[in-house]
Amino acid sequence: MPPLTGHKSGRAGLSFGIDGDSVFEEVSLRPALQDLAGDHTGYLSNSHLEMFHLKLRFGAGRVSIEKLALIEIVSITPQDSWIKKASWKGGTGLYTAKELECERCLYYGISAGRGVSSKTRLWNQEVYYLLAELDTGFGGVFRDNHGLGRGMRAGALVADAFQGSCRRLRSGGPTGQPSGNDGAGFHVRQEQRCAVGA
Repeated sequence: MPPLTGHKSGRAGLSFGIDGDSVFEEVSLRPALQDLAGDHTGYLSNSHLEMFHLKLRFGAGRVSIEKLALIEIVSITPQDSWIKKASWKGGTGLYTAKELECERCLYYGISAGRGVSSKTRLWNQEVYYLLAELDTGFGGVFRDNHGLGRGMRAGALVADAFQGSCRRLRSGGPTGQPSGNDGAGFHVRQEQRCAVGA
């Protein structure tokens, strides 16, 4: 599909949730460009490219930066008998040190990952992927002001057979803490996106 048929690259969002025993609201602003759960018409399939994605969280009487991603890229390339390319990801920006239980602490992070993916048509069209990830962080929240962590991410992109304009994204996996810090975490994400209008 030609690029002119794709959606506009900017996006603003408002969400709310519960973190522990407190309720929060979150504002998301992204000037560009495309994410995995979005409509891929006019864009590369199963790709993610975001720049200057800002998330602000409001809760417990304060406002905090949840993240400011300078750039985040994900390329999911299902393998078959002809295509043997690896799937990969990379990104950098400012992030909240949630896994270190410091909700007000920001650090500068660089992440990269590589793995495999496969496509099936059990329901309509599904893409499954598995990525090994490596993260580097810099900031006062870490011992010695820097840290290195590793983890895994498994996910599935599902095109809804009954709602052709909808896509679902489910992902999760263990996350290792940067070296010098105790503990480990586990992340889970589920998202559904539907195109509205012509």
